[in-house]
Amino acid sequence: MIRSKEGDAQILVYPEWIRIVQQRDRDYIDFLLNDFKVRAGLDPAALLKQIPSLNVGPVVTCETGSSLKGHPLISGQYRSFVQF
Repeated sequence: MIRSKEGDAQILVYPEWIRIVQQRDRDYIDFLLNDFKVRAGLDPAALLKQIPSLNVGPVVTCETGSSLKGHPLISGQYRSFVQF
């Protein structure tokens, strides 16, 4: 999730996320992503405030920050992410 300069929340996902998520978790992750999308439209500031402490089922925030520097794996894949 990215906060734009305007304060909007953008949800970016790996285009083939369904292939790397265990089958038993796919429906849940899809539900969660759709919920994020709705909440990002209604109150992006509140959603962005909650993301750093996210710990819901198989989804856990491991790290937050304002730059991809120091994260070569993510920064290498970031360009292929698509908006959900």
